Amino acid sequence: PPVDNVSIDEEGERTLARLAILSGAFGAALAWWSLRSFRMTMIVFGCGVACAALSLAIVPLTGGSVDAILMSMPALVYVLAVSGAIHFINYYRLAATDHGVEAAVTHAVQHAWKPALLCSVTTAIGLASLSTSDILPICRFGLYSAAGVMATLGVLFFVLPAIMRCWPWHPSGHAPENEAEAEATPDNFWTHYTHGIYKHRWIVLAGSAATILGL
Repeated sequence: PPVDNVSIDEEGERTLARLAILSGAFGAALAWWSLRSFRMTMIVFGCGVACAALSLAIVPLTGGSVDAILMSMPALVYVLAVSGAIHFINYYRLAATDHGVEAAVTHAVQHAWKPALLCSVTTAIGLASLSTSDILPICRFGLYSAAGVMATLGVLFFVLPAIMRCWPWHPSGHAPENEAEAEATPDNFWTHYTHGIYKHRWIVLAGSAATILGL
């Protein structure tokens, strides 16, 4: 048994490396083919990597351990996250053309959340159905993959819109708006709240870093 376990671990590591290279290349090529922008391709790639890492981080956080079967989960989540990010940015591109860059993120979120939620939920249900298996590694793969797929929604609808808001993308054929043509910033609580965070961003950053180091 010890020899078998070592052999499985070594083969699992080789499989993980192959899957990481193949899925990474596939995701980057798909993003470039869909968006034709190096900067947006890197953003999509980063979202995919972040989602894959998040799905893998769920395992030790819930007291689990990674086995040879579970090593294929990050590649699965990565590809799904890349697909979701490309869809969101395509919504952003259409909204930028119709409503202007300033309002593109808001309209993209409004149009993308429902199909992305339905897609993630149905995919998660399908993966979670593997938990009915009597084989423990398959059961764990289904549960953790379902959790990883649902976790991608947090990246796609919190991290990605924030990136697009901080570094707006002007799609080809769409000229940047002048400040006079930009929509007026609504005067509400959340506007003051987010502007306050931006104004004191270094204090917020230092406090967040201190909290992480303290934990």
